[in-house]
Amino acid sequence: MPMKIGDEHKKRTNKHFFNAVKKDATEKFGREHQDSIEQYMSYWTKTEERNRQLLCGFMERVDTPLRGKRVLDVGSGTAGLSRVISNEGGYYVGLDYYAGIMTLANAFIQDLEHSRQVSLVRASAHVLPFQNESFDYVVAFDAVEHLSGGEKWQLSFFQETRRVLKDEGIFLLTTPNWLAPREGHTFLFGPQYLPTWLADIYIAWRNPGFLKEHGSYANIHLLTPWRLQSLLRKAGLALLHNLPWCMEFEDYPPMGRAFYRVLSLFNLHWCPVTGFWCAVVKKEMVQALRPRVGKQWLRN
Repeated sequence: MPMKIGDEHKKRTNKHFFNAVKKDATEKFGREHQDSIEQYMSYWTKTEERNRQLLCGFMERVDTPLRGKRVLDVGSGTAGLSRVISNEGGYYVGLDYYAGIMTLANAFIQDLEHSRQVSLVRASAHVLPFQNESFDYVVAFDAVEHLSGGEKWQLSFFQETRRVLKDEGIFLLTTPNWLAPREGHTFLFGPQYLPTWLADIYIAWRNPGFLKEHGSYANIHLLTPWRLQSLLRKAGLALLHNLPWCMEFEDYPPMGRAFYRVLSLFNLHWCPVTGFWCAVVKKEMVQALRPRVGKQWLRN
């Protein structure tokens, strides 16, 4: 008997969330567009696992215990991080602006074992509705490029992140690299290099589902390595690592180390990556927090 659409996703997620995603996909694309519905459901039902892997990757590189900690997840989407953070004894606050996504997130948290440690807030990231120094960690996985106000809002978000972080708090940030040819939202080569009108024509031809969800490629604001670092500095924040992916020159074998050292002479050492993994702290706290950087994970 043929498997019904979404059956594979249903095996991997909870009932309330599965039903909410399926309803949302059907309303967006119409029942006749089964391929689009399947692709949409595949993306959203896998967000928990993607976010868990990202968080675990950071935890291997930087000392970030979760028990008793308050964690703000900006651009939380379906709140996929809420399970792992609450299961580890942390307190999770998910923030997103889009009402439809918040509906999915509310469905997701209904079936959590530790739902009392989880809350959701609808707001824009460039004005965070929280008190000063109220979070141990701020997490923003592939969120900053979606701020509709572009670089002005990105800077405001970084400034707000500094404000709500505790002095010893850590900001875990991922965002795609504008320089990487294959663009991670459209899964196409080079739309970020085109004028918006031409990018939209290209995307409509190769991936029309993106435009149904995002409207226009004008709503994606990728950052170059230099612009990202500049915005962080202006916000009073600093990177804990010399290289993206939470790494130091010494973490590479000799040939790789030499390669990145040469690039660093020309300020190009953040360029040859598809995206950035950054552990960020208040600039005055860099030296105090450097001991929390783990460097043994790669060598073991």
